[in-house]
Amino acid sequence: MKEKDQVIFNSALEDIKNKNSNAALIKLQSLDSKYPNQIKIILALIKAFNLSKNIDQAINLTFEYYSDLVRDPKNFQELFETFLADKRFIDARTIALKMENPAKNINQSRILKLENQFRKTHGNQILIYQKRLAHISVNSPAWQNKVIIQSKRFLPLKDFLFAAKLVLRDPFVWEPTKTKILKLLLSAGEQSSIELNWLNKKVIKLDLFDLIQENFQVISNLHSLVDELYGQDDPTKQNFLHKQLSVQDDYLFPYADQVISDPNFWLGATESSLFGNELAVNNELQAKMLSWIKLIQREEMKSQLE
Repeated sequence: MKEKDQVIFNSALEDIKNKNSNAALIKLQSLDSKYPNQIKIILALIKAFNLSKNIDQAINLTFEYYSDLVRDPKNFQELFETFLADKRFIDARTIALKMENPAKNINQSRILKLENQFRKTHGNQILIYQKRLAHISVNSPAWQNKVIIQSKRFLPLKDFLFAAKLVLRDPFVWEPTKTKILKLLLSAGEQSSIELNWLNKKVIKLDLFDLIQENFQVISNLHSLVDELYGQDDPTKQNFLHKQLSVQDDYLFPYADQVISDPNFWLGATESSLFGNELAVNNELQAKMLSWIKLIQREEMKSQLE
């Protein structure tokens, strides 16, 4: 940033400090057009939009640059304030969990207080979104994700959890939908026990507190292996394999580390399923892994027909 523009930026920050959001926005939007995608300008814009009560604009920027913004703990509080202002309780909890105390405890208490107030004033709205989530299986797989997004947007965690428990036990809900809900609960710090009707059609009792402590590595390691093998020589194959591994994770979570006992064979079998490579199956463990890959393929094909 040029020296003159840095002076303007500092002036905009002073405007925000003095609660002059209009002046700050004029300066920051001009700077944003000259220096697009600069995170310090984006964060200042979010602060200015929050100050001006233009929460929609603040939320849009927050989601657009979320992966960059969360890399710096200094940004957490502003992200938290943005989510809380828009009553996005689960997103606010996710950010609060990343903070150090005392900020974490203070912000978690603020969420609980606001959730209780929201429950008193928006009880009927909560019931509507709870029912939509609980009966998510009536929707096609493509629409199930939209129902989750709406429910996450409008439900306090306790009310989201009530409906989520019904979804996770439902044998007719698409497996990636259950994975998305499970990961949302974990990201929000939920620690209760739930029952999961999993991919193998067995009902499994899960302690979310234990899952939070887990360090799921095998899929991440496979992504790294793909980069190592094909990053330089075959970016097309690299891209296809990354996508397929992400699909597999959607179906196998939270048991991928148990299912994939031989990562090298698993990657070879995944390649074979995508590109028709020859594959030697030498033992029962490999045969079992291959059967999981084929099951995931069948489930994916079925979901695309619904």
